[in-house]
Amino acid sequence: MQATLFEQALIMDTIVDVYNAMDKYDVATWDRKEAEKVVADQILMDSRHRLDPLPYEVEDFYDTIRELIRQDYGRLRLFFYRIGAIFRR
Repeated sequence: MQATLFEQALIMDTIVDVYNAMDKYDVATWDRKEAEKVVADQILMDSRHRLDPLPYEVEDFYDTIRELIRQDYGRLRLFFYRIGAIFRR
């Protein structure tokens, strides 16, 4: 089932919320199996709140969170590079 634009926005918000709640261990161990667990938990939470589950896709969660991790790692490396450059002066 294809998600509507509204559903896609809700799913993306959910993915970002999940990423923001991840700790260092979660980031270090992120894989498809973890994405499957997150999607299963999300479906369970929706049903517990008597909501129809959104059409969550494991690949969407996995790929998006993996990309957020990659981007944050790049920003962190740049930050420490700049800090190092300041102290090398």
